Amino acid sequence: FFFQAEDGIRDHCVTGVQTCALPISVRHSIRIDLTENQIFTLAPQSQKVIKALSTPTRVVIFDPNPNPQDRQLLESYRQAGNQFSFEYVNPSENPRQAQEFGVTQPGAVFLQQGNQRRLVQTVSRSDRLSERTLTNHLDQLSRQGSLRVYFTQGHRELPIDGSKAGFLQAATALKDQGFTVETLDLSTTAEIPEEGSVVIVAGPSAQFFDKEVTTLTTYLEKGGSLLLMIDPRTSPNLDRLLDSWGISLDNRIVLDSSGAGQMVGLGPAAPLVTDYGDHPITHDFVGGRSFFPLVRPINLETIAGVTAQPILRSKPQSQAEALSPQGEVKIDQNAPAAGPYTLGVALQRSLPPLQSGESKDSSPEARLVVIGNSTFATDGDRKSTRLNSSHTVISYAVFCLKKK
Repeated sequence: FFFQAEDGIRDHCVTGVQTCALPISVRHSIRIDLTENQIFTLAPQSQKVIKALSTPTRVVIFDPNPNPQDRQLLESYRQAGNQFSFEYVNPSENPRQAQEFGVTQPGAVFLQQGNQRRLVQTVSRSDRLSERTLTNHLDQLSRQGSLRVYFTQGHRELPIDGSKAGFLQAATALKDQGFTVETLDLSTTAEIPEEGSVVIVAGPSAQFFDKEVTTLTTYLEKGGSLLLMIDPRTSPNLDRLLDSWGISLDNRIVLDSSGAGQMVGLGPAAPLVTDYGDHPITHDFVGGRSFFPLVRPINLETIAGVTAQPILRSKPQSQAEALSPQGEVKIDQNAPAAGPYTLGVALQRSLPPLQSGESKDSSPEARLVVIGNSTFATDGDRKSTRLNSSHTVISYAVFCLKKK
């Protein structure tokens, strides 16, 4: 359950800033960045992505009042690559084009390449155009069709076919973003292709066979990317895989004694999260509030060569209690708060070069994300929320597929 924070409007202002456009000819110009922090200079990754575009690509922004800073960012993209262009459209003055794009509110930002079109984000006074988000979408578009997402099946995972509440919306959104989405039966799969792929394990309630765990472990050892969403009161036999990454799943559930859940009709078993760490997966979630019903803590141990970054943490006013065999939990009102607890973590591990002579920068990297709940990302109407299943899964997939 996710809810947008309404704690005020943040205005992004630039004062004392000058940029100069020096005419070289009628058709060419050079823009010099004189800002102290080079706020109009694209990051190296953005420049690399924009220069690699081989097909005309344009950004269409349905905004009656273009923001000067957003326009400067788009101009930086345009200057970096001759295949990139952008256009501002006033939806009131051009309702037909707005309808063609399916615009429902001002500020919608779309990326278009040929017949492919996708929503990048919605800008507002408090949420400006994100270079990180736009570059990620451009990168996805350039690798259209080569990105593959596998959802494991056979362990009572939540389905992606709509037969019951599960991950149909997330799978559909991934397809809309250009990913190829497939189910994966590990009992009949000897090897998972690690190139351009992500494996998602969504809420299994039955155990994996040892051979299947070995297949997942080998996949990671070769530089694969794996997302595990493991609910409380389940034991999917993945301890051997998790131990090598310094992860153990707590058998308790996290309770929030702050009373925040009551504001939205939820009880203490739906802890409030406002701490999303500093990570590309949850970068766009900062400033939002989310509730995770029935979520288990994730315990971290330092392992050489593994970098771990919590991406979901409960409030300090939280505690963890065990569930009874009947699924009940006894809340000790006098117990001191022991939070924050880690509810989700992103890990990465650099692996030895596959071939002699490879540079360090080209060596493979394995990536693992573990979240102590799966129902937060299941199908449902979250139109009024900031975070949703599609955003969460897509953000993870984009991050994991951005290999060096």
